[in-house]
Amino acid sequence: MIARDVPLEEFATVKYLKQSEDTIVSVVKHLKSDKEYVIKAYNKEIVMKGNMIDSVIAERDILRLISGIQVEQMFEAKSAPVLTTFP
Repeated sequence: MIARDVPLEEFATVKYLKQSEDTIVSVVKHLKSDKEYVIKAYNKEIVMKGNMIDSVIAERDILRLISGIQVEQMFEAKSAPVLTTFP
C-alpha cells in the first residue's frame, strides 16, 4: 500500500487498458516501490454534466466491498480529473 496523497508524477504508465469518452483505465507503476496499480481516470466535465457523481462514488464503494480489491485513494489532478487507484 502506498501513502496517501502521492503525486501523479510518482507513477509511470505501463499500458492503457481501456479508453472511452468518459474514462481511461491504465496500468501504472509507482516509481519508488516498483508496484503496479490500475488507475481509472474520469473526465470530470462529462461526469459533472451527466450527473454521474453518484455512480462514481457507488463504483468506489463496490470496489471496497469486493474481496482482494482495495481502493487506495481518490483525488483530483490537473492532468486526469478524478482518479481511483487499486492494486
